[in-house]
Amino acid sequence: MAVIHGKEIDFIKNDAQAAAVTLEEGRKSQRVNAGLGLHLRLRVSSSGTVGKSWEHQYRHKCKTAWLSLGTFNPKNKAKHVSCADAREKLSDAMSEQHKGIDPAESKRLDKAKKAKEKADALAMLAEEKVQEESDRNTVEVVARRWHQSTLPERNPKDARVIIRRLEQYIFPSIGSIPIADLSKAMLMELLTGIYHSKKKDGTEKNETGRRVAMNMRSALEYAVDIGLIEHPPIGRLDKALPTPIRKKLPSIKTASELGKLLRDVYEYEARGTYLVCMALKLLPLVVFRNTEFRSAEWSHIDFKRMEWVIPAENRKQKTALKADDENYHIVPLPRQAIELLKELQVFTGGCKYLFDKPTNKDGYLSENAITQALKRMGYQGIHWGHGWRATFSTLLNEMSVNSDAIEKQLAHNIQGGAVRQAYLQSNFLEQRRAIVQQWADYLDALRDGAVVIPIKRQA
Repeated sequence: MAVIHGKEIDFIKNDAQAAAVTLEEGRKSQRVNAGLGLHLRLRVSSSGTVGKSWEHQYRHKCKTAWLSLGTFNPKNKAKHVSCADAREKLSDAMSEQHKGIDPAESKRLDKAKKAKEKADALAMLAEEKVQEESDRNTVEVVARRWHQSTLPERNPKDARVIIRRLEQYIFPSIGSIPIADLSKAMLMELLTGIYHSKKKDGTEKNETGRRVAMNMRSALEYAVDIGLIEHPPIGRLDKALPTPIRKKLPSIKTASELGKLLRDVYEYEARGTYLVCMALKLLPLVVFRNTEFRSAEWSHIDFKRMEWVIPAENRKQKTALKADDENYHIVPLPRQAIELLKELQVFTGGCKYLFDKPTNKDGYLSENAITQALKRMGYQGIHWGHGWRATFSTLLNEMSVNSDAIEKQLAHNIQGGAVRQAYLQSNFLEQRRAIVQQWADYLDALRDGAVVIPIKRQA
């Protein structure tokens, strides 16, 4: 029996009754007769709603079975099966029964056949697409395949820069040209155009042009390796795209100027953001490279040993060296740096990065944050973030501090074999502890406007 609006009925006759019928009190599943072996099954789902579906009870080879004929759900028109549709499906199923065919097995085989046909069609389309790309082998297709092949050995960030570079400068112009039809004249005309194009400040994009050219040479050599072309259609880059003369980046080199800069850094607190101000105060004490500094994690800081460890993967070195965990760099920290780090820890200690910035794509302080702050302070063309390394090296060398210790603190390569390198790492660590503390005290004195005594050479 079925219950509709509190009244019992013998069986369901139409959609209105199918929609109104409810489960008997206390039941979670129930089949309601709809006549001629057709039933409407009501079942409570895991979410608590009552689902309805049509089923047909039949016998095949002396066994009773149930055949699903679809869902009754007027709200979902794509899958809804009305009472009339269910009876039509029932008629088809009964016709198969009269022929000795199991309608459930027939439905399963039909579903499997349609799935196979769909899969075959998709596979054919995919094969045609691959074949089409293979036949075309355009500059873009080959360059992307080359780029993909280099991913295992390339830093992910560098990989993203390279593909964006090709997408910006190469693909729009010659990406659709078959690789075999690319001529040297065509490519070199494009590369020289990039090389001599102007930046916003009016200078030429020489370095960008050379990097794009080197990426294209590698992609074309890949095309030679896989048999698409015999020779890379690219000219001599040293002739067509000469290496530009690099200007030395600005940095302060005198004690008096340095003292003023340090005072300006501390006064910048009134208008700068907290993270940028902390970075400006901390960077002169540790003199890191830009990316090593900005991407530093709290796990790299050892407060007890007063050390900052730069992991191999964060250092400026070849990919193979980045993969070797032993190529880390230990930076001893002065007392002043520890104090600043403890202050910063209150602000970002619960985050991964020291200079945590979730709104930036890398998750930490942007590349230009420090440079822009110095610019606002009036130091454009006078000093920049990376300039602290030159300031540190210049002033300490002028004070006759051990040059090897200075170079080691800056993580520069020092000439010599493995034995000498091991000696430098261990022997200079304690010397560097003393040097960085003296350097920090020296900076404090300059900032305070005191007459300072130069740092003496360590024995």
